[in-house]
This record gives sequence, structure tokens and C-alpha cells, in this order.
Amino acid sequence: MPVSNAQPGIGQGVSAACGATPLSSPRPVRICFVAPNLYPVLAGARDIPVIGGAEFRQSVLARAFASAGYEVSAVTQDFGQPDGDRIDGVRILKTHAPQAGIPVLRYIHPRLSSVMRLVREAKADVYYQSCASHLTGALAWHCRRTGVRSVYGGASDTDFMRGHERLKYARDRWLFRWGLEHVDAIIAQTERQAALVRQHYRREARIIPSPYVLPARAREQRADLVLWVGGIRRVKRPDRFIALARRFPQYRFRMIGGAVGDDNESRGYFESIRNEAASVGNLDFLGFLPLEEVEPHFDEARVFINTSEHEGFPNTFLQAWARGIPTVSFFDAGARQDGTRPFLWVADQAEAAAGLLRLLVDERAWCTLSELCRSHFAASHSTKHVVEAYAGLFRDLGIAAPC
Repeated sequence: MPVSNAQPGIGQGVSAACGATPLSSPRPVRICFVAPNLYPVLAGARDIPVIGGAEFRQSVLARAFASAGYEVSAVTQDFGQPDGDRIDGVRILKTHAPQAGIPVLRYIHPRLSSVMRLVREAKADVYYQSCASHLTGALAWHCRRTGVRSVYGGASDTDFMRGHERLKYARDRWLFRWGLEHVDAIIAQTERQAALVRQHYRREARIIPSPYVLPARAREQRADLVLWVGGIRRVKRPDRFIALARRFPQYRFRMIGGAVGDDNESRGYFESIRNEAASVGNLDFLGFLPLEEVEPHFDEARVFINTSEHEGFPNTFLQAWARGIPTVSFFDAGARQDGTRPFLWVADQAEAAAGLLRLLVDERAWCTLSELCRSHFAASHSTKHVVEAYAGLFRDLGIAAPC
């Protein structure tokens, strides 16, 4: 991959990065999501244990863009789906099967080669990719070479922290960092992420909140359920939730989440958490569930708990806040409503226990935080608000949004 000495966009805004005239055309703007694991989430597949925050967010965005008049495609792995299938207006372009190819050689073919072939076939005006990956660099190079636009959507805060990216190999870290330096625009979910982009890459990120659509069938049936949803991995600290369940045996606790990764360490950690949860009488451990089966559990919840050490902006917060469910979090997600956090931020296990108990027994405290998080969601995270924000970004990149 050739590397140009010129680095447009570093230390500049997104409009300066492209320096092109608008793409004026009567046809809809074409946007392509490059997301290897998107299909199972977009399709609501029950038999493919894949659900991640980035895939969740991209599935909501893809549907929202399609509804707003964009021509949307998604380059995703071959999970057995028909090529060219359409889901809610999103055209599916399938690459390789997850385990296809010869080890080592498959990095180039079929993995990278099949993705880039479909990227070319998509003929999009703008390509959107999320999660730290070698694909960030590959897409940035393709878009610079062909004169179209590339957008990177931040996932975890670690995406923008040099030396902390969740990438095993040096080659992938180099390609990802090169990509961040050369994409036309970087989307941050929070002020903290934007500050990290400025600190580590000397670029200005555009802050656009994550969207979410409350299912039409959602209904409130609150009891005393305390809910945890996420991928079972160490950074999520599910052990903290188990400790809370032990501390409050009089309340119902529920955990939902599958193993993240198919290596021995990931599977072993998942099994250790599942076994530990099984020893707590008031804790139901449900393991992996597809997105549409997770949603009804939020309908039952009185409080949602996030125990992670690092996150980007959790989609689970949106699932809770859209329903007015107060959230207790071990990290500051950066959200503010009129200067106030619409969630309870705690520093340690003792604060989490005290805050949780207050929300379980103090109706006034529960109602105050419930109304605050519901108001914040309506003001910042509706798909209408988010699509309008992206339309503004696309105009700055020289892309005419649909009328």
C-alpha cells in the first residue's frame, strides 16, 4: 500500500480534508458499510452468536439511512445468506466465509481481496467503517486513490489511544493508524473520544451521537430486575455484576452475553463467568441472545448496570434510556443533559452498591433519573437527529445528501 507524504485532514476540519466540489447528482447518495460481522445483527440471526456494539450501531444507522433516501449497501462476511439479499432496504454484499482460506495466506486472500473487490463493486460515494482494523487503512487508501470519501466511526475509546488498540499484530496496528491519519472524517461518540483523536492523531473528529430505535412492541413491565448486557470479556468486568448480585439476594439479577472471540482464553473466561454466575441463586445467566431477543429483557428492567473499564458509548445505554431505565456505570460515558449526567457514575464497588440500592428502594430518586435519561435520549439519540448530523458531515465532505 503506497503511503503519500501528504496527510490532508491532520490538524484540520473535515471540509479541508477533501478539497473537492460537491457530488451533484439526481440519484441518491450511495453509502457502503464495510463491516465483516454485520449480517447476523442486521438480519436478527438466532443461530449465529455475533453481536457487538459497533455492529448494533451500524445496523441502526444503515436502516436509518435507507429510510432517509440513501442507497445503502453492506460488505459483510458470508454466513450463508444469499448474495445481493436486501434487509430493510440495505443491499448485502457477501465476502468470504469466516474460516475460509489457508492460515497466514488468507489474510490477503480471500479476506482482504474479497472485501476490496466488493468495495469496488459497491461504487459508493462514501464508505463507513468502524472498529480498529487493518480495513481502516485499506479503505482509506482505496478512497484516496479513487476520489470517493471514507469515514471512520469510533467504537471503543481504545481505538484512539495509541498503544491500547485491540489489535494483536503490529501490521494491523500500523494499517489502522495510517487509516486514521488518512480517512476523510473521523466520527467520535463523545467529547472524550474527540479529545483522544486530537491528542494522538492531531485531527478534529466530528461528534455524532449513536442512534437507536425503540422497538414498536416495547412495553414497560418494571419489577425489581437488575440487568447486565454485554460481551463476556475481561474489560467488561462482569465479575463486578456478580458481586452485586451476591450482595443483594433479595433482588433479581440477570446477565446476557456470549463469549467474545473463539480462542481458548476467550472461551475459558466465558466459562469461568458462567460457572460463577451459576453459584448465585438470584442471578439468571442467559448467555448469548440475538438482539431482538435481548430487547424484551430491557422492558422488564428497573435498573441497568454497566461494569466496563473502557467503552465507547454503549448501545445498551440507549436501550435503557429510551425506556427511561436508570443506569449505573463504572465509567463516565460523557453524556450530559443540561449539564447533568443522565446516569449514575460510580468509582468503585461500594458506590455501585449504594447507588443501586437507592434506585431500588427510593422511588423519587428512580423517577428523577428515569426522566433525565429519557429526556436526554429524545434530545440526542433519535435517528432523525443523527441522520441530520451525518447529512451535515456529508455536505462538508462535498457529498450532496438526498432532498
